[in-house]
Amino acid sequence: MMPLAAGGAGGTLEEGPVKLEPGSAIAVPLMTGDMDMTAIGTVTEVLGDRVLGFGHPFFSEGEVSLPMGSGYIHSVIANLVNSFKLGSALKVQGTLHADQVMGVAGKIGEAPATIPIELRCVYADGTLDQTYHFNAAIHRGSRRCWRRCRR
Repeated sequence: MMPLAAGGAGGTLEEGPVKLEPGSAIAVPLMTGDMDMTAIGTVTEVLGDRVLGFGHPFFSEGEVSLPMGSGYIHSVIANLVNSFKLGSALKVQGTLHADQVMGVAGKIGEAPATIPIELRCVYADGTLDQTYHFNAAIHRGSRRCWRRCRR
């Protein structure tokens, strides 16, 4: 995974497909709110309410429970070493259940619960007192990392 600093969508976009269909963008929002961390890929196939995407693993973690929805591609950055897309999540439409070697799979419907986070930053000299609000995906990999980091 390669984090990128990019401008946000700044609200809902009216253009681009909201429907998950083959070839459209699939978004996996890991954190939303005042900061957005969303993985963007391509929908491979939709069979009823089942969605297959990416065509490669996300984190290759097997069973997962992450928010999944439609996305919008703003631009493609071509590079000989590593091309990538700049995109935004449009609408959460279900749950990603599997992260396998051949891709990801999810189901349209109810989205998984997220964790609300409130972060207050106060400068010692009093020039800033700002509160930020986020919703983070509940992810078992983050629990493993947290246990490792606490040691």
